[in-house]
Amino acid sequence: MVAALGALLLCARPGAAQDVDDATRASARQLGYSGVEAYEAQDYASASNKLERAYRVLQVPTLGLWSARALVKLGKLVEAQERYLKVGRLAFSGGDADVQRKAQ
Repeated sequence: MVAALGALLLCARPGAAQDVDDATRASARQLGYSGVEAYEAQDYASASNKLERAYRVLQVPTLGLWSARALVKLGKLVEAQERYLKVGRLAFSGGDADVQRKAQ
């Protein structure tokens, strides 16, 4: 599953409204990887923290999906539902559109 995440996050690009420099994007991507690794290790509090921080920088479906999953594991169901709904409406550009659509 972590390998699949790698493919998903590597394709993550912010939408046109989010002008994020390459260094910030790379940091958010690495934070996302770390968050998913924490999720896989069942450390949901750490996973949620990392994924939330990454998602604030790169609001893309892949990070939003993992963030929502972590919120569910923490029992934050209202926040998770809101995140799932937002992920379904996110616009994205660049990267692998099929991967982002699949995350939606």
